[in-house]
Amino acid sequence: MKTITLLILNLLIFSSSFGQVKLEEGLFFSAHEVIQDKRTSLTLTPEKTIQFDNNFKMEFESNFRKKDGLYGSIFRIIANKELNIDLVANLGDGPKPNSQNFWLVVNNDIVISFKWKDIPNGGADRWTKFRVDIDAVKSSVCLSINGIKKTANIHQSKTINDLEIVFGKSDIKNFVTTDVCPMSLKNIKLYNDNDLIRNWILGKHLKNNNVYDEINADLAVAKNPTWLLDQHLFWNIADKFTFSNYLGSAKDIQGKRMFFIDQKAVYVYHLQNKLIDTLRYKNKPFQCLGSSFIYNEYTDELWSYTFDKNSINKFNFKSLSWSNSSADCHETSYWHHVKMISPLDRSLLTFGGYGNYEYKNAFQKFDSKTSVWTKTKNQSIISPRYLSSSGIFSKDKFLIFGGFGSKSGSQVANSRYYYDLYSVDFDGNKVQKLWKQDNVDTSAFVPVEEMVIDAKSNSFYSLIYDNNNYNTTLKLARFGISEYKMTLFPDSIAYKFLDVKSNASFFLNPANSSLYALTSVEGNVKLYTLSFPPLLPSEVFQNEEISIKTYVLTFLGILIVLAGFFIYKGKMKKNTKTTVKDSKAELKDFTVDSVDVQNEINSKKVISAIYLFGGFEVYDKEGSDITSMFTPTLKQLFLLILLSKSKNEKGITSFKMIEYLWYDKSESSARNNKNVNISKLKLILEKIDDVELVGENNYWSINLGEKVFCDYTYVIKVLDQIKNNVNDKVSISNFLNIVSVGEFCPDIQSEWMEMYKVDISNRLIDGLDLLSKNQKNPGVLEVIANIILMYDPLNEEAIVIKCRSLYSTGKKVLAKQSYDDFCRDYKALLDAEFTISFKEITSN
Repeated sequence: MKTITLLILNLLIFSSSFGQVKLEEGLFFSAHEVIQDKRTSLTLTPEKTIQFDNNFKMEFESNFRKKDGLYGSIFRIIANKELNIDLVANLGDGPKPNSQNFWLVVNNDIVISFKWKDIPNGGADRWTKFRVDIDAVKSSVCLSINGIKKTANIHQSKTINDLEIVFGKSDIKNFVTTDVCPMSLKNIKLYNDNDLIRNWILGKHLKNNNVYDEINADLAVAKNPTWLLDQHLFWNIADKFTFSNYLGSAKDIQGKRMFFIDQKAVYVYHLQNKLIDTLRYKNKPFQCLGSSFIYNEYTDELWSYTFDKNSINKFNFKSLSWSNSSADCHETSYWHHVKMISPLDRSLLTFGGYGNYEYKNAFQKFDSKTSVWTKTKNQSIISPRYLSSSGIFSKDKFLIFGGFGSKSGSQVANSRYYYDLYSVDFDGNKVQKLWKQDNVDTSAFVPVEEMVIDAKSNSFYSLIYDNNNYNTTLKLARFGISEYKMTLFPDSIAYKFLDVKSNASFFLNPANSSLYALTSVEGNVKLYTLSFPPLLPSEVFQNEEISIKTYVLTFLGILIVLAGFFIYKGKMKKNTKTTVKDSKAELKDFTVDSVDVQNEINSKKVISAIYLFGGFEVYDKEGSDITSMFTPTLKQLFLLILLSKSKNEKGITSFKMIEYLWYDKSESSARNNKNVNISKLKLILEKIDDVELVGENNYWSINLGEKVFCDYTYVIKVLDQIKNNVNDKVSISNFLNIVSVGEFCPDIQSEWMEMYKVDISNRLIDGLDLLSKNQKNPGVLEVIANIILMYDPLNEEAIVIKCRSLYSTGKKVLAKQSYDDFCRDYKALLDAEFTISFKEITSN
C-alpha cells in the first residue's frame, strides 16, 4: 500500500500538466466552405416565440475563424413577424481603412457598427462576448461586444414583444439567408427584464443533434451542426499517407512533430499545421522492421537500432545524415517490444518481444556512452510476453501493462493474455506488481505499445484490440493505476493487424490537448485524433424526455416479473439450464438510468443472443459481446442470409449474394470475396450456441435453434399470433419492449436492406394497429402509438391514439404538444393541413 501511495504522489507531480484540461464546448457553424444545403443553423424558437415584457436581453460567446470565408450572418431576430434585427459580420480587414467588421441591421438600416479595433481583446480564434438589449418601452436596441456598448433607436409602429431567433442560416419564410458567418457559439442566454429565462450552454446535446436549454428544457433545433464536445467522443481522421519502402515512425511530442522513415528520406510531419518537410538523408538507417526507431528528445536525434549490433544509428537533423553507413539488419527476435528513453540517464530501454517461437521478458538497456546492450531478466515477476503497453510514470519509474505470452516463454506452452500492471524502476529495474486481473468483461485484447498517464483520474489510457483477427478495431480504454478498473469508450478505429507488417501507436499532444492514434500497414499510414479527455456518451448527450408514464412502466414491469416467475418455475420443473434469453430491451426500456447491459446479461446467465432492433448486437455462448468481430461486410453478409428466409424459405443464392454485396467486383474477385467471407462467418458463428450456416444446392441459409435468442424471429412469431388473434399478455409485453428500443437495423444503410426494413415496418404497423383495437389501458395504447409513429411519423390513427391516451390520464399539455409537433411535420412534409382538430380528438 505504501508503494502505491508513493506512485500516486509521483504521478501527480510528474503528470500534472495533463490534469487541468478544459472541455471544449460550443457549436461549430459550417459556412462558405460548404454548399448552401450543408450550412449550419440554430433555431431557438422552432415551435413557439420568445415573449417578454419590457426589456429583452440576449448574451452569447462567439469564436470566429478567417480561413473559411469572411462574410455572413451571426443571428437574425424577427420581431412580431415583421421586423428583422440582424447581426452581420465581415471578418476581414476590408478594402478601406475605415471598413466596419460588425453591423447591427434593423430592417434595411445599419443602426450600429463596430471595427475590430473598437473591441478590446477582439480578433479571430478567441472567444468574444456579445450582448444585445431590446427595450420595448423606449424602442431602442443596444449592442455590446466585450463590454463596449452602442445604442440606437428602432422605428417601429407596434410594441415589440414577440421574437423568433435563429443563428447562422435562416429558413424562416420571408427572412431567408444562406450567408453564414464562420464561427462557433456557446453560452446563449436569454433574459426577460433581468430574469434568466433560457440558457443554452451548447455543450451536451441530444443524439439527434438538437439541444435543450438548462432552465425550462426548451428545445433549440440545430441543422448541419458540428458539436465541439463530440470531438471528445468520436475519433476523426486527421491525415493519411502512403510511403514506398516504409521502415517505421517516431514522435517528438514536445516539438509537436512526427517522423516517418523510408529508405530515401525522413518525413517530418508538423501536428499543428499538417505540413511535411522531406529530409533526404546520407547513409542509411538500419533496415529493420519491428518498431526499431525512437526519437531522443535529450539529443534531438532519431535513433535506429537493432539488438544484433552494439551501436545506435543516429540521424542528425543538421547534417541530414545517419551516423552508421551499414544498412543491413537481421530479422529481429523482439517483435512488438516496448521502448523508451530513460529520463534518468538518457539510455534506451526496451522490454519483452517475440521471435523464433518464443516470448521474451528481458529488460534490455543500451548505454550510448559504452555502446553495449545489457539484459536483466525478471522471469519470476513478469511473464514473457509481447504486445504490451508502457509509459513513463515519473523521472524514476515507468509502467508496463498487459500483453500476450506464456509463463515459460514458449509459444507452444499455454499462450495466454495478460491483464496486469507493473511499476518498474529506471535505476536497477526493480519491479512491483500493482494489480492483476484474470478475466475482463470484454473480448480478449492486447494494448498498443504506448499508454497516456492521467494524473487527474489516477489512471492511464491505451488503445486495445483483438490480435487474433486481421480485420480488427482499436478501442480506447482507461485503466486505474492503484487498482483494476476498466472503462471502455465506444468509438473505434479500423485496424488491419498482421504481426510483421502492421503497427499502431498512441500518444497525447499537450499543445492542443488531443490524443493521436497512428496505424500503419505496409506503408499505408493513417493518423486519427480525439480531444482529451475522452468522454462517454452519457457525458456528451442530454437525456431524452421520458413520455411513458410511471404506471405504464409499473404495469408492464409487473407483466415482465410474472413472466419471469412462470418461465423460471417451468424451467425448474424441467431441471434444465436457461436456453432462451429474456429480451435485452426490457433492461433498456424499464431502467431509467444507463445500465451495464453486459453485466446484466452475465448475472442472468443469458447466452447466445442476436439483436437487430435498436442496433446490431451479438452475444456468444459465454454471454460475451462479440459484435466487434463482425466487420461491415460480415455484418451485411450475416444479415442478408439470416433475413432471406422471410422472402424464401430456401434462403439466398450465391448469385444474389454477390449481386447485393460485391456488384463492383469482377466475377472471379466477387466469387473469391464471397468464399473468404463465408469462411470467416462460419468461424464467428461457431462461437454462438445453436446457430448453423447451411449451404445446399447453391442456396445459403442460417438456422437458429432453441438455445439462441433472436429478437427479429421473436417479433415475427408474435406478429403472427396477433394476426391470428392470439394475444398472450407475456408475449405482447415482451414484444412491445423489443420493438420500442429503436428502429430495425438502423446502422445498416444499403439498398438491399430497404426491402426488409419496409417489410418489417408494414408488418409492425399492421400488427400494432390490430393490437390497439383490443387494448383499453391508455398507457399501453400510448406505447403502441409511439412505436407506430417511430416507423410512420405521419400516421394519423397513431397520433389520435397517443393524444387521447395522454389527455385521458391528465397529461393535457404533453398531448397538445404532441399534436402540434405532428401538425407541423404533417404540413412541412405533405404541404397540407392535418384536418382533425385537437378538440375533436380529445372530446371523443
